[in-house]
Amino acid sequence: MVRLLPSGLLIEIGLGQRLLDVIDDRLTPVFRTACRAGNCGACRLIVRHGHAELRPPSAREYTTLLQLRAAAEERLGCQVVLQGDPPHEIVLEIVK
Repeated sequence: MVRLLPSGLLIEIGLGQRLLDVIDDRLTPVFRTACRAGNCGACRLIVRHGHAELRPPSAREYTTLLQLRAAAEERLGCQVVLQGDPPHEIVLEIVK
């Protein structure tokens, strides 16, 4: 389960699913735009809790985050994929 801040929205996400795909399929979009390729940075998130349950950033995502001068705990929502069964809630906050 992923909690998305600041709204507190709870999102059920399965192993191997991209967060942005789940949001787009089931909810009203929460990001103003998103390229889905890890290039634009419009879907930046801060991982508040649950880093270990997420697949590590790809080379493309890592490069984009470096170009954006993102903090170490930031990820791109279009690239966030659940890699393990979280024993607790993953908490992500949208960067404004």
